[in-house]
Amino acid sequence: MKKEKLAGILLCIWFIGVLVVCIVKPDRDISYAERRKLATMPKLTVAGLLDGSFMDKHEKYLADQFPGRELFRRGKALFDYKILRKKEVHGIYVENGQAGELFYEFDEKAVAHAAKRVSYVVREKIQSPECHIYYGIIPDKSYYIAEEQGYPAIDYEKLTACFQDSLREERDRMTQILLWNSLTADDYYTTDLHWRQENIADVAEVIATVMGTQAYNEEELFWKTAGDFYGVYYGQAALPLAPDELCYGTNEQIDACQVYDPLTGEQTGVYDLERVNGLDRYDLFLSGPKPLLVIENPLANTGRRLVMFRDSFGSSLTPYLLRGYDEITLVDPRYFHPDLLEEYLTFTDQDVLFLFYTGLIGRGYLFK
Repeated sequence: MKKEKLAGILLCIWFIGVLVVCIVKPDRDISYAERRKLATMPKLTVAGLLDGSFMDKHEKYLADQFPGRELFRRGKALFDYKILRKKEVHGIYVENGQAGELFYEFDEKAVAHAAKRVSYVVREKIQSPECHIYYGIIPDKSYYIAEEQGYPAIDYEKLTACFQDSLREERDRMTQILLWNSLTADDYYTTDLHWRQENIADVAEVIATVMGTQAYNEEELFWKTAGDFYGVYYGQAALPLAPDELCYGTNEQIDACQVYDPLTGEQTGVYDLERVNGLDRYDLFLSGPKPLLVIENPLANTGRRLVMFRDSFGSSLTPYLLRGYDEITLVDPRYFHPDLLEEYLTFTDQDVLFLFYTGLIGRGYLFK
């Protein structure tokens, strides 16, 4: 009986202690590990009480602001991996220090939708025969590690074929750039889905060669570090993974470039060091997700221009390609509708490159 009383007393003390900490502890606005804003205390209203929305929001608030939340998340993840011997947690697996995302299958209709949006741009917006049009698909890291480690993986050859077939007659105007053989798993961050800028000089060379221009090689860039980088898989897995190092390459020509946002009027450089202190340090490259950017390169003097339809992978690739172009316009089809293109650019004699990560093509409904 004494043991039961003692256990009851200790449990009460624990609950009271947690309650006091919850009251005294200031709320956190952001979870850097999960890269999201945390729920804040909802406003108490009669309507909210009657329809139950206040309790729903309050439950989310308590879960997000619970003391030691990150510690509990990590403890659960370690228990799942080490004790229960689960192969993945929250769709993330870790093998040989590499974190990857499970992909079981892709939606063929979504892939077809992405291809049809590309076809629409080629057919309706790029009328000039002087424009040379190219496309490439960036493989996900799991393409190189999933099957080898016994995890299910998307059939990327099938995905590519589906995308190509859905391009229809516009495919005849486009030149494919194959990237599969230019990458390995080590070319990607261990804690993130993106590729490492310092490891993709070969990719840039392949792209530039097909387009008949030149890209920088790694020896032509001065490499700097922006510190530790904890990628998106780090937060999702909630495991004590070692951070990556965030490196970026520059030189006199890249430093001289001006990056202009036509939608906001903002001007920045190729690398936005203020973003290193934000939610996602990868936003260092071209200030993160932007619908439309124009990069002016005053030291190139090649007489050539490039329009690249891209996702976030293109942000770290673009500096390599600046060697060959006086101007590079970047369009992110997730945030920019193609019917707005005429307001900001005219296709005359530019190179045009469609370059997307397979994860985005597999979620093709994100294309405007």
